[in-house]
Order: sequence, then C-alpha cells, then structure tokens
Amino acid sequence: MLDLRHISLAAVFVLTTGMTGCNDNTNSLDTNTTVAKSNTPVEANLPTETVDRAVATIKAYALDNTKTAPTLTDYTNAGIKGVNATNVASVNAQLDNLVSLFTDDVVTKVQAVVDSINGDTTEILKKIGNEHKDHNSTITVAQLKAITPPLKNINDDYENIYQEYIASADSSFSSPATREEVQSMIDAFGLSKLGSYNTDGFSIGVTLSSDGTKAYVADGRDGLVIVDISDPSHPIKLGTYNTAGHAYSVTLSSDGTKAYVADWENGLVIVDISDPAHPTKLGLYNTAGLSHNLTLSSDGTKAYVADEENGLVIIDISDPTHPTKFGSYDTAGYTEDVTLSNDGTKAYLADYQSGLVIVDITDPAHPTKLGSYSTAGYSWGVTLSSDGTKAYIADDDNGLVIVDISDPAHATKLGSYDIDKHDAYAFDVTLSSDGTKAYVAAYKGGLVIVDISDPAHPTKLDSYNAVGYYNYTEDVTLSSDGTKAYIADSMNGLVIIGGIK
Repeated sequence: MLDLRHISLAAVFVLTTGMTGCNDNTNSLDTNTTVAKSNTPVEANLPTETVDRAVATIKAYALDNTKTAPTLTDYTNAGIKGVNATNVASVNAQLDNLVSLFTDDVVTKVQAVVDSINGDTTEILKKIGNEHKDHNSTITVAQLKAITPPLKNINDDYENIYQEYIASADSSFSSPATREEVQSMIDAFGLSKLGSYNTDGFSIGVTLSSDGTKAYVADGRDGLVIVDISDPSHPIKLGTYNTAGHAYSVTLSSDGTKAYVADWENGLVIVDISDPAHPTKLGLYNTAGLSHNLTLSSDGTKAYVADEENGLVIIDISDPTHPTKFGSYDTAGYTEDVTLSNDGTKAYLADYQSGLVIVDITDPAHPTKLGSYSTAGYSWGVTLSSDGTKAYIADDDNGLVIVDISDPAHATKLGSYDIDKHDAYAFDVTLSSDGTKAYVAAYKGGLVIVDISDPAHPTKLDSYNAVGYYNYTEDVTLSSDGTKAYIADSMNGLVIIGGIK
C-alpha cells in the first residue's frame, strides 16, 4: 500500500476519503469501467478517449504490474504533473503499491504519489544541508537512493561513512544541499576502509572462505589467524593456530575444512579448520627452502610450493597427515609465488630476479622448464587471465607487468604500469572477475587498482593507502561480488576496503 508518511495532510485526506456515495463494490478495480473526469485539470485540447486511455493504463498497472507500464505521455495525458524521465520509474514503483484506485480519484491519488516522491528529494536535501549544525546525521542510504534525479555509485556499505561526513561537513553543503554537492560526497569515498582487525603479528597473506564470512590470515610469527568478517565494520577473531615458523601465505581446501600454510622455514603446514575456534595441525612437510607461497591442484591432491631458493616443490597431500614430496624444479632465481594453468599442466612462477618462469608439471615427479620472461624488476607475485593467455606479474619497483603467455616457449611483454611512488613495490596482484582490472598490493603504496582492459596501455583507476607507519600492503584478495578488498597490511593486520567498482 502507499506509504502515507511521505504525503501531505491534505493528500492523506484525499486518499482516505472520496468513498462517500460509492457502493461497496467500487473498491475493486475495473479497467473496463467508463472513467469519470478527475477534478485535476487536463489539457483542454485532448480528446476524452485519449485521457480515458491514459487513466486506464495507469489503473491497470496499479492492479497488475505485468501490464504495460505507464509512460511519461500517459501521465501527461491523464493530467498528472511532475513526472519526468528521472522519476518515472520511481512513480511506477509506488503505483504498483497503490492497489485501490477508484474511477473518480485516479489522478488525485497518483498526483499525491508524484508529489510525495518529488517532495522527498527536497526534504532529504534540506536535511543534509542542516544536519551538520548539530554534528549528527541520520541520513540513510535508502534516503540517498530516493533523491531524484538518481545519484550514482551509492555504496550500501558506506552509510556510517556518509553520516560522519554530513555531520562534520560545515562548509561542504548549501542549505538545502544540492544534488551536485551530495554526488561530490559520494564520489569522494570511492575507496574507503570499512573495518580492520589488528592481528598483533605481521600479516603477509590472506584468503577467504567460500561463503565470504571468514578471513584466514597468514600472520608471520603468529601463524594462522581466523577472523569473522560477516560484519565488515566489526571483524572479530575466531581462532588461531601458531605454527612453528613464520606464516607467509594460506590457501584452503575446496571443502573449506583444511588450511595449507606456507610457513617459511617450517615448510608446508596443514591445519584442520573445521572448528575455526580450535584449529589443529594435521600434517607437515618441511621443504628444503623457505616456503613463501603455494597453490593446490584442482583435485586437491597436490600442493605446489614456491620455496624461494629451492624453486618449485610439488607435494602429495592426498593424505594430509603424511604429506610426501612428488618432485621439484630448481629455478635460477628465488621462487616467490606460483599459479597453475586451468588444465593443471603448467606452473607459472614469480621467480624474483629471474622474472617469470613457466614449468611443465604434467609429470609431477619430473617437472621441466617450458619458457621464461625476464622482467626488469624482482617478481614477487603472478596471476593469470581467465583464458590463460596473459600473466600479470607484481614486479617490485617495476610495478605491474603484463606478459603474453599464449606460446609458453616465447613469452613476450604486452605492457606495464609503473606505480611510480616512493616505497611502492608491487608484491601481489589479483584480477577482477571480468578481467578488466588488476588489484595490486603495493607495499608502501597501499592498494592500487589498474585498468587492464587494454593490456598494452594499463592505467591507474584508484588507490587506497592504510594509515600507519608500518602499513606494508603485502597481499590482496577480493570478495566474491568484487565490492570489497581484503588486504594483509603487515602490522596493521587485516584491513577491509569498500567502494571497489
């Protein structure tokens, strides 16, 4: 039903009266009934049948929104004022709730709806323009979305942020505020911190549960930390498992019951996380090098460990309590990261001073080199495009490097983006689901978002740098809907960033 709270008292009187003299059966809508002329004037030169047809269309849609939706012309022909291209959808949406239109008050009732919608905008803008005087704001995201013409890029997660801004913005808004001023506020918060959890360690890696409610943080000397992120503004610790080494990265089994931790000097540690409050160790394989990163085979039976000076190590994890080595490939550099081709036949290594190294892993006991590309920097992280034809490399002070890997034996550079900021070193990179944006963990440069839709000419879209002296952004992962970024930010712990577009 129509919400009477947003309509003037006069309009409410009209809506709640007008039934005098009507038979009881008049409160059912009959679009075949001859339409009586409304008291609201219409254009004098319109034929009666044109007015009747417009009113009948409005009535029919109010009763059944599968009928043809009224257009601007229908509203104009019916004599309803104030409907325009920016609010017609809102009017139709409210009309859908107005299920009892009578033959003698159609225009009056719908006019009250239109006036309410247009009046909402005025009242909301007045409120925004005045709330800073009391240094308190109760403006909701729903109210911002009710402003017409509609504002762009309103973030549902930012209600508190908007309220804080309005409450403290002494000179940012007129009285009443203008749409342009409110839009400027929204645009100012393209990226903003939603929440954080200080792990008390040194956060280096992060991954999420499949349902997006938990973050698993590789927290250096403090091992594995499990954080409840169901409320991004108030993350809380669920449990920890203190490994014997320094946890550098973590990945999960497909069923979410096991965490595989690259534990630097301690090798690979497998942790049972089925009870997040009480994680326990299942197994360990101590590699000969320093385990920095890892990924799993699609069937979950093998772990591929980037083992720094020891290269790539492939471990059989089919029995998580007794992991054993399959094979290894010793690269020329220090292997810092590893990712696999979609078919699981190739491993792509970020090999620090050697750049990108591509390894054939079809025989896990005897991996062999297929090709390489030597970057100008020091390769820390690597990820692939969904079609497997491009590799995106986090290349330290050389920024983001994009390499064509369609022919693994002859990899070639497509383009690059130099982050170009003091102490900004690209450490990790992940891609948006549509493959048009790269999210770079840039050490002192924070989170940097790069447009990669043209791989030959990547450009910066946005960035966010957490506050704090020891804020070294080491790793980044995205929520499943791509609207939030979770960064491992060294001594700042886990930081959750909203406003991702």
